[in-house]
Amino acid sequence: MTVHDFLSVLDQHYGLILFYFMILPVASFVTGIFYKPTPRISFLDCLYSVLIYLSGIPGILSGVLTFYSMFIVRKNMLEVNVILYFLPVISMCIVFYLISRKTDFNRLPGFGRLSGFMILTGIVCVFLLFLYRLSFFIGFFGSIESLLLAGILLFAVFKYASGKLFGKNS
Repeated sequence: MTVHDFLSVLDQHYGLILFYFMILPVASFVTGIFYKPTPRISFLDCLYSVLIYLSGIPGILSGVLTFYSMFIVRKNMLEVNVILYFLPVISMCIVFYLISRKTDFNRLPGFGRLSGFMILTGIVCVFLLFLYRLSFFIGFFGSIESLLLAGILLFAVFKYASGKLFGKNS
């Protein structure tokens, strides 16, 4: 199954995807009604963390897909499925906004790792765009698979380096 096949399957079940990405902001809002900050991490802090991950991971992947479609493939963004390309990012932003109004993200378990993943993904996307644009001048004659492999390798190197630079000594 290719990524295009996977997106086609998701496109056929757009109602479920629409429901999923609409329920996350609603759940964040309802959780915010009952949320009271406490000195210790409470159940609602963990629920907020779960909501952030449930919206953040698909939002990041959708952002990467949109980035790839816009800058690498140069797809006409007026012809893409809004539910697959933009709704996860919009839902992620709304969930993050609603949660940030009630608590500090650093208080939530696991948010540091997710924010690090978001930063590294953004850095790799910008660097791959730079490599892709630079290829016109230096003659990159490799395939898109080799460019993808370079991106994965670059991501691993950045992750290792940032872990060494900013991680805690074990």
